[in-house]
Amino acid sequence: MKRLSNKLNFFVLLSILCNYSIAQTPEENPKLIVGIVVDQMRYDYISRYWSKYSDGGFKRLFNEGFSTSNGYFNYAPTKTGPGHASIYTGTTPAYHGIVANEYYSRDEQKEVYCADDENENTIGADTQDGKMSPRRLMATTWTDELKLATNQQSKIISISMKNRGAVFPAGHLADGAFWLDDSTGNWISSSFYMDKLPQWVAEENEGKRRIDEFAAMKWETLLPMDAYTESISDDNNYEKLFPGEKTSTFPHDLKKIIKAAKKNKFGYVKKSPYGNTLTTELALKAIEVENLGRNSSTDALLLSYSSTDKIGHMFAPASIEVEDTYLRLDLELKELFETLDKKIGMENVVIFLTADHGGSHNPQYLKDLKLPSDFYDEEAILAEVENELSKTYGAGKWIVYGGVSEIYLNRPLIKQKGLQLIEVQTKVADLMLSHSCFRDVLIGENLRLNEYQKGYTALYDNSYNVRNSPDVIGVFAGNYYDKHSKKGTGHSTAFTYDTHIPIMMMGWKIPHKVSDQKVYITDIAPTICSFLHINPPSACYYNPIQGILK
Repeated sequence: MKRLSNKLNFFVLLSILCNYSIAQTPEENPKLIVGIVVDQMRYDYISRYWSKYSDGGFKRLFNEGFSTSNGYFNYAPTKTGPGHASIYTGTTPAYHGIVANEYYSRDEQKEVYCADDENENTIGADTQDGKMSPRRLMATTWTDELKLATNQQSKIISISMKNRGAVFPAGHLADGAFWLDDSTGNWISSSFYMDKLPQWVAEENEGKRRIDEFAAMKWETLLPMDAYTESISDDNNYEKLFPGEKTSTFPHDLKKIIKAAKKNKFGYVKKSPYGNTLTTELALKAIEVENLGRNSSTDALLLSYSSTDKIGHMFAPASIEVEDTYLRLDLELKELFETLDKKIGMENVVIFLTADHGGSHNPQYLKDLKLPSDFYDEEAILAEVENELSKTYGAGKWIVYGGVSEIYLNRPLIKQKGLQLIEVQTKVADLMLSHSCFRDVLIGENLRLNEYQKGYTALYDNSYNVRNSPDVIGVFAGNYYDKHSKKGTGHSTAFTYDTHIPIMMMGWKIPHKVSDQKVYITDIAPTICSFLHINPPSACYYNPIQGILK
């Protein structure tokens, strides 16, 4: 009886071990990380268009995975270059150095573009748009750390309409970063990453290209016009015009628009939902040809949907164009997720979706609704500052770069005249505060020498980089825009319409959880690293999202 009991115990134990083994599949690490950044996606686009979304896109992310209603940026200004850099480095511009899309480099004493690199060449076209690299990025990305941890065995592919939307997620060690060239319509890359395009990308630039098909199409609404109840009238006074158009109403005839455009003609395809379609199609091809998620090490596919931003800038959040773009993007996501289900299995994939910044409503639209909004004259304010500095300290060009929200002073001139930098910065701030459009004016020396913990000052403090940040930062009193920018919209402030964004994760071992916990976009990178059991990026001082796997 004792032997029988031992045998039964053995088989029970064996059964438990077998079941445990089954419970551990898929393997400990996910096979593929899919990072999705939706350019200029406000958090409220999830709820605003909820009733119109399919079950397989945004709703699937929300219903199956982790999401928080309290996802925010922890720095300002909020722009595309810093946004992508911060998501993938897990740190703020104070540490990674990408303080804006364009900024003044004190080391180089000139205006620079965040991703430009004159030492590199365009791969895939005879243009300048491929002369890019992440060399200005002062930190590693989680994609770099994945490459280091797997001895370069992981495959990392990054795709976007914008060069900066592809370069910063790709980091320094990616196998490929690809973006669309405005003038030729080709998919291109940089010699930083490769000597020639892989065949599967090169063939997209040959023969009758998909972009040529889209360039000949009309952008018409996906649904009947009267179904867009979440948006204002199509015929309104708040939207920009495409070249050749007399009104901003549907349909938008891309063939006529491109014919009327003077340059960068294929850039207008990016300003339609078809730019997102091109991104998705190349992503699906990358999954198939590069065998992503089916290799020996964890791979990464990084997507930045840029058309949402370009359309947002032209038409603003209340427009039918923006709503139509998100309804179409929802279907793009549905197709992507279904492909991952079939090719890899969602239990082997981690997907995260977030945004690089939000966006404000059109200022005139808000003003017409009697909400706090108005316009200022940037040219006049800057001229006043120049004149007053010349009167006080002597003639000279005192401002070398920037607008009223980011003024870079002529530091060599300040030194030459024997002045203290903080004195001149304070003088400029006092001059600017005489204008009612400013709630506050911050100076660089205060941000450098002090640490701020609350409110908008903390956000600007998190962004202040001693080499690249401005000397004087104008903080607006409300939704203020330059008087020459009355149509469409923009972003960059520390206000919630620019900082409140979705943060969602799905797949692998991530259970369904709807949370209101505060999560910053800099928490995404350490979370991914914790999933993969690898080091966080070099300048990452933030923590993984708590409780996401419980």
